Parts: sequence; C-alpha cells; structure tokens
Amino acid sequence: MQRLLWIVVFIMLPSLAFAYYETGRELMRNCESSEAPRWALCRGYLTGIADSIDTARAEYTEDADHPFFPTFTNVCRPDDVTRGKLVKTWIEWANRHPEMLRRPAVDLVVTAFSEAWPCD
Repeated sequence: MQRLLWIVVFIMLPSLAFAYYETGRELMRNCESSEAPRWALCRGYLTGIADSIDTARAEYTEDADHPFFPTFTNVCRPDDVTRGKLVKTWIEWANRHPEMLRRPAVDLVVTAFSEAWPCD
C-alpha cells in the first residue's frame, strides 16, 4: 500500500508542481530558448512526464481502476525515443495547437505524447 501511495505522489508531482505555474506557452519559451538552463528545464520537465507515464504503465494493468489510468497510460512510447525526440514531439504538437498553450503544460504534454505514441 505504501508503494502505491508513493507511485501516486510521483505521478501527481508534475501536475501539482506546475499545473498552475507552467503553461504550455511558458514551456514553449523554455524549449525554444537558446539559453542552456532554460532548455535543460524543458528537457527535464518532458523527461519527468515521460517517466511518470512509463511508471504508471508498468504498475497498472489495463483493467485497473484508478484515477490516472485513462490519462497516463494511453501513451505507448517506444523504448528508442530519446529526450531530444520528446522535445521535438512537444514543439511540433504545440506549434500545431497554439490556441491551447495557455492551459497547464502537463495536460498538453500528456496529450501530445498520447497523440504521438498512442496505445493500440
């Protein structure tokens, strides 16, 4: 039970920390920046979300009844996707959906990843 609690906290952490602070537009500014610290923040943020998704998929089966299953486990990212590809995928998605960039970044990133690598 304690392990489950830590997994839920780990999955929620990106949305709790950034859902109302980091909008899609702010994340885009970091991802498109030529400044190394800002670009690293983008890369780390996207990697953290991808790792959270991978953890959720590894811990729960398809018939699991928990609040994050539909959102976090609809992404089947191939093992060979690099951090650079995560950034590229996000930037391409965001450029196609500029009207959505005022929303919380975590929601948009999960949407971008689920569209790029949907589960069959």
